[in-house]
Amino acid sequence: MLPRFLFLLFLAIPVWADDLPAWVINLARIQRIVADNLKRLPDYTCLETIDRYAARGKQRMRLLDRARVAVAVVDKHEMYAWPGDKSFGERSLIQMLPAGFVSDGDFTNLAHNVFLSRAAVITFSGEEQAGTSKLLRYDYRIPQTAESWMVRLRGASGTMGVKGSFWADASTFELVRLTSEGEDLPAWFPDKSLSGEVAYGRVRFGASVILLPVSSDMHAESFTGARRWNHSTFTGCRKYSSESVISYAETGSEGPAESKVNDVVSLKLRPGIELELRLDATFDSGSALVGDSVRGRLTRAVHLADDEILPRGAVAMGVIRNLERQNQGEPYYTVGLEFNE
Repeated sequence: MLPRFLFLLFLAIPVWADDLPAWVINLARIQRIVADNLKRLPDYTCLETIDRYAARGKQRMRLLDRARVAVAVVDKHEMYAWPGDKSFGERSLIQMLPAGFVSDGDFTNLAHNVFLSRAAVITFSGEEQAGTSKLLRYDYRIPQTAESWMVRLRGASGTMGVKGSFWADASTFELVRLTSEGEDLPAWFPDKSLSGEVAYGRVRFGASVILLPVSSDMHAESFTGARRWNHSTFTGCRKYSSESVISYAETGSEGPAESKVNDVVSLKLRPGIELELRLDATFDSGSALVGDSVRGRLTRAVHLADDEILPRGAVAMGVIRNLERQNQGEPYYTVGLEFNE
């Protein structure tokens, strides 16, 4: 029998940039700029202010509360703390604001999933005019089985697919806006729709200028007709170091505030100890924010083990954890305080 030979001929056919559609070339430029920004992104911290609104049916949105937290991005990982804390802990934003509607991942997660994970299917939607700027719009979809949103409710968690759009400046190819909408929400989830939007702007870090989120919005609507809206703004962004004091001026100016700490005695309190506290000062429900610091003093001494004692008048430092206006019947506020030092 004659041997049979199979010859394979491989042809290298170059594809020149001129042969590609303009929208493909522009998309590559946008992705390269986003990747470069994420690569050059230093460890940094910002002050995040969250206005949380709610309404039912066709009612107008009403402000429930305003929260203020410090957010840090370290090694591409988001961490949170109350303004004035000495360090960032491992608590998530959901743990810090357990009541109500919250979202995280605005800084790096969403942009990474859309532009760098290769999970998103991106199509060109056309050019749009925004004031004097011309924007390029692209639509994307990320399937549920790939990089997608995670939702949590009372200990349960699940993933869903995401679709949305992003806009980039047609002259600089810098990202301007990024929207997202959940698809295939878990069956147990009470909301029928979940969507978000992130606006980007230039932020200076020393000699570098990097695109960062400057605001974000999150919308949800339940099957019962309840609607919720969170509007977050990010100010006072600066480089983060482990020695930084988590403090921000009212204007959101850069630079850590100086802090002096007197000598203290460290005591470990056993669970169940009752501390009777009186606030040093009142706070105004019309201007106070969740995350604002509060200070109280012991109204009576507390005896601990080994003859240790917390004296009457000892200072307890804490934060406002919840300050939500209730409108059932005569209006009132639900207030939560956390003392941690």
